[in-house]
Parts: sequence; C-alpha cells; structure tokens
Amino acid sequence: MEFLRSVGQPYTELESREVAYPRVHVEADFKGALRHDDEIEIEVAPERVGGSSFTLGFVVRKNGDVAASGRYVVACMNRQTQRACAVPEALAKVLREHLKA
Repeated sequence: MEFLRSVGQPYTELESREVAYPRVHVEADFKGALRHDDEIEIEVAPERVGGSSFTLGFVVRKNGDVAASGRYVVACMNRQTQRACAVPEALAKVLREHLKA
C-alpha cells in the first residue's frame, strides 16, 4: 500500500472505484529469521503489468540483510460483475513507469 501511495495511486482511492484488487497468487522465500518488533525495510516494485493483472515483487531486509523476497499477483475485478477487467489506465501507466529492469 505504501508503494501505491508513493506513486500517487493510494489504495483507498483505487478501491473506491468500480474495481476490486484481489491477490490471486502469493509466493515468498524466507532467508533469515524475523521476530516481533524487528525493524525491517520492505522494497516493492512492479515486475509485470498485464491486461487485467499486475505482479509486484518485494524484498524484506533486516539490518541490511535480505530476510525474505517474493512476489504477488493482483487481479483487477469489476465489483458489479465479479469478473476480470482491465487494469485502470492511470494505474497501469504508473506501474509501467516503475517496472523493474
């Protein structure tokens, strides 16, 4: 959510439109222990922007060391029909501008 806010697409505004954003696939690899109250940094970047979904990759660091990494796929779904719909153009544009090289 912080990534979306940082690129001018706050999740609360996205969700107030006719489109819902269910996470349809999530994967993570854990490389180090994380405990309650650990201070961590999470880096998020788009990896792929498709017609009706997008993939965000993430890296979790603790004290500069990678503790976890992964990705999740977010689908765009019309709230009324409950069917897949196109990624809103304003969101797709911003995601493409931040794609990982």
